[in-house]
Amino acid sequence: MSSTQTQQARQFLAAVEAACADLDPAERSRLVGGLEEHLSELSADGVDLTAELGDPASYARELRSAAGLPTGSTVAVPAGLPAAGHAGAAGSGAPSPATTGGLPFGPPATAQPPRAAQPGPSTNKVLLVIGGVLAFIAVLVTAALVLGGVFFAARSDSGVVSVTPAAPAPVAVTVPDLTGQPEAQASQLLAEVGLSVVVQTASSAATAGEVLRQDPPAGASVEPGSVVRLTVSSGP
Repeated sequence: MSSTQTQQARQFLAAVEAACADLDPAERSRLVGGLEEHLSELSADGVDLTAELGDPASYARELRSAAGLPTGSTVAVPAGLPAAGHAGAAGSGAPSPATTGGLPFGPPATAQPPRAAQPGPSTNKVLLVIGGVLAFIAVLVTAALVLGGVFFAARSDSGVVSVTPAAPAPVAVTVPDLTGQPEAQASQLLAEVGLSVVVQTASSAATAGEVLRQDPPAGASVEPGSVVRLTVSSGP
């Protein structure tokens, strides 16, 4: 894959991550996990990412919607990216920016948090009351924990052992093999195992609606609710 194609994939990924900057880091990592490999694969095939997937902000909204996350707080990003096969100026060896609507190379735009309003006198009084109530509750909880510890220690001394079961670990989901299946059937299989789906189309000699690629691949173990990206044939 050429340096221009690599830069195109990285730039698109950076823009998608910027559009998800308001999410919790764990949610953002789960949402865009594996996306770089997917974008690199498309770029290596000569696919123009903007023409294929739409602008990064719209693509980020699709990912958030499929994962059941709010879509109204995404960060706006420019709509275009340099085409996968775009070469630099003759003899220079460096890639040139896209001719129209290109996303400029450089750090992605980040969300600017709104300024917090200054609390007034009445708000300060309410906060003081709430703080006092919370402090009182904390004292009661601490006392209960101390008394409970003394009680269980006494029970243990008398020969009764208290065992606290460990919290069960989350059960991983195995991604089914969806390649070659109709889009509707593949989406149903993912829903049955508790996974989300994002579908995109690509021109192919295969029958329209047939799944060409999937990411993550079949057999991969993922957390429940993770996003599986399907590339579906739109026909020749």
